[in-house]
Amino acid sequence: MPSSPKIQHPLALPALLNTIITEEGPTTLIICLSRTTFIRHLLNQLPPTHTLFTPTLDLLSNLNLANTRLVFCPSVPALLAYLSTLCQQNKSSEEGGGINGGRLMLAYPLALHAHTSSWSAQGLSQTAAALVMAGRRTGMEVVVVEPVAPHNIHEARVDDYDDGRPDDAEDEDVWKQRVPILSASSTKSGDSGRPWVGRTVETGQVFRRWFRFTEA
Repeated sequence: MPSSPKIQHPLALPALLNTIITEEGPTTLIICLSRTTFIRHLLNQLPPTHTLFTPTLDLLSNLNLANTRLVFCPSVPALLAYLSTLCQQNKSSEEGGGINGGRLMLAYPLALHAHTSSWSAQGLSQTAAALVMAGRRTGMEVVVVEPVAPHNIHEARVDDYDDGRPDDAEDEDVWKQRVPILSASSTKSGDSGRPWVGRTVETGQVFRRWFRFTEA
């Protein structure tokens, strides 16, 4: 039986990749970025002489030969759809034992939701619940990581507004960022149609409903 879902924090991208490369057992790593953005971010973090540089690129180029499945979900709908397919795959293969355990890792979920209408406790909760359900249905250990990412790692998809968005301080603990309770699409302010923020809550508090925090 898989252990309870956890969030590994803090964890830098090189450390995350080193963990995946060195640890045994099957791993499905969901990257909440486009492949291009992830590779660019990776190259920015790893100098050419870094010991992880060549093995990491080899891993990305030969994933079919490794015990790792890498999935890119650059939007919230794409992520939710993929998690749903994991459950369906398990449901259709229950007689054969379903998916044979392993780890289900999700990287950059906060960066994915930031600057979208899902940047809220409501939106994050929907994703967290879907991830935990996918882990339970597949028998996989669920791990969430939010490696330190450059600001605007995603292009803004909705009109920016001041309150309820991530701060600009790079040293901020991402799990202490505050989000509005309801999604922007659920709250409109007056005739302007601008989102109304109202009460906010820390992102870490949202995820603690399902996850326990562990030091990486």
